[in-house]
Formats: sequence, C-alpha cells, structure tokens
Amino acid sequence: MRKLIFVLPTLGIGGGERVVTNIANHLDRSKYEVKILLIRDTRHSYVSSLKSDIQVYSLSFKGKMRFALIPLLKVLIKEKPQVVFMGMGDLNLMLSPFIYFFRSYKWIARETNTVSKKVKSPILRFFYKLFYSNYDLIIAQCKGMKDDLVNQSKIAEEKIMVINNPLDTTAIKNKLEASSHYAFNEKVVNIVACGRLTYQKGFDLLLKEFSKIRNIENFHLTIVGAGYMDDVENQEGLLMRLTSELGIQRYITFAGYQPNVYSILKKADYFILSSRYEGFPNVVLESLYCGIPVLANNYADDIQDMIKDGINGYIFSFEQSNLSEVLDKAQKTHWDENVIRASVREFEIEYVIKEYNCIL
Repeated sequence: MRKLIFVLPTLGIGGGERVVTNIANHLDRSKYEVKILLIRDTRHSYVSSLKSDIQVYSLSFKGKMRFALIPLLKVLIKEKPQVVFMGMGDLNLMLSPFIYFFRSYKWIARETNTVSKKVKSPILRFFYKLFYSNYDLIIAQCKGMKDDLVNQSKIAEEKIMVINNPLDTTAIKNKLEASSHYAFNEKVVNIVACGRLTYQKGFDLLLKEFSKIRNIENFHLTIVGAGYMDDVENQEGLLMRLTSELGIQRYITFAGYQPNVYSILKKADYFILSSRYEGFPNVVLESLYCGIPVLANNYADDIQDMIKDGINGYIFSFEQSNLSEVLDKAQKTHWDENVIRASVREFEIEYVIKEYNCIL
C-alpha cells in the first residue's frame, strides 16, 4: 500500500479544495493510505466531508505562506510518503525548487488555473519555466491549460496529463435532498452566480451587464460566495459599492457563504458564469447536474467542452453580446432537465477516479 499525502494551503470552500476532497474520498483504499496536510485553518472547510479514514494534519500557520515551507517539509520528512500530491498552484510553485532534494518521493502537481492569465509577475513566470518541470507529473484540468503550460512555461508535453475535474454525483444528490430554507421570489426570473468574490470571477462585469437588462424588474440576481481573505483589493467591498453606484440594489442579493449551494441552484432558473479566466469551473458541472441551464462567459475554448448551445445552456461574451439578448434566447428555449443532467455524465467521479488510481 502506497502512502499518499495531499498538500494544500487550506481545505476551505473553493473549487480546488472540493476536487481534492472528492479525489481523496474515492481513491482505491487497497492501493493507497491517504493523508492530507494543510498549511492553515479556515472557518468554513471541507474537512467534515472527508471519509473517516483520512488523517488530516494542519500546521495552523498564521504567517505568510512562504514561511511555512520548513514546517511543511519537516512533516513530509517524518511521514516519508511514496507520493506527494500538491493541490494548489501558488503552493505548488513555492515548493518546486526543493523537489530536487526529495527525489525518493513521487511529486505530482495539480494546476488550478491557466498560469499565463493568473500569474502576471515576470519573476514568478520565470520560476514556472525554471522549476515547475521538477515535478514528476503535472495534472492539467483541460487541454487549454496544458497548452498554456507547454507554450508559455516551456514544460515538456510528456510531463503533463489532462484529467478533468470529477463530479461527485452522490454527494450532490444528498445535498439536493436536504431541506433548505433559502427561498426565491418565484414571480421573477432567478439567476444565480457562485464563487469567491475575487477579480477572477468577473462579478463586476456581471453587475454592469445586469444593470443594462431590459425590464430588469422581471429578474433577480443572487451571488453566492464570500470574499477571499488574501484578496488585497477587497473585491467584496468593491462589488457592494458598484451595486449601489449602478442603482440595482433591489435586484441583487449577496447571499454570502452557503453550506448547501445545490439546494439554491435547483431553485434557480439559470446559472451564470462570469469568470475572466478559469482552470476548470466545477460549479458549471454541478449546476448542470442540478438540471439548471448555464449561461457562460466565453473565457476560453474549453468552456465549449461543457456547454452546448441550446442543449444545456448558451455561451456568450461580455465584450460581444448583450446579456438581455442572451436571456431572451434562453427564455425562448425549451430546456429538458434530464438532457441537461445527462450532458455531464462523462465527468462523473467513477470515470475520472480511474485515471487517478492509475497515475498515483
């Protein structure tokens, strides 16, 4: 049995953390002893969703992430894992120069975003080129992310494997069946957006376009998610001010963190993805599994692997399309909940986890 340690900054409520939770829970226990090492604690966490046989270490580190490097390496030296699975981009890069000294482990990095779009610092981009190839294997969530690593970070193509994020349908079903006290005004068209309130998610673009909708009184936008503690821009405050400046407070609800977002999604008319860039938007798959059509900003070609116009949603562009027109088209389309749900079958975890069981 191989000892496997997942390493993440936190197991807070986010797409990358949810993916690691799903992988850890579903790995073949006859092959792997699974542990998770966290740098920091968070108030909202997926720890409670982990299976009971998964041991979780937390360094409970309070300072800047780079100063956690030595305590992190001490735990790895003590545990002597066969496989170290790094689950978050910034931490992956921070540790990459030191892999050379720990060659007895197999090092795997799961990249969480398209690097050239997220990383603007020339120094950090240089570090990607210089050290990221130290990993034995890099998992990209989609082809576009792999191409970016090859073309921009100059990483050998054979070092990168594309594995789509897994969709844990059992967990979603359980959440859908749970009771929810969250209620919508059923007299209007309810649109839901979801994610951390950060620049990446493009909620500012969404608010500006939403304010231009014809007959806006017939629509309501609910944004589910909280601010990010490391966000120096305080995007949450900026979004609140923008809503006020646009005069659309009565048509917008900032719902904050919600422990069961699926019970909200199933009551919505549409889910909207406004992201400027993504790695692989888990919430799109989850919304589709809830039977909700998705209106997605065309942030990259990979969104076309998930959204098929008129079948499970529509792809549009904030720069080229009018949100009113997209909504008009969506409201004239007959949506079949069963067809929408079936469109994500290939992403279900029983198919994806087979790939992880082979490469770890």
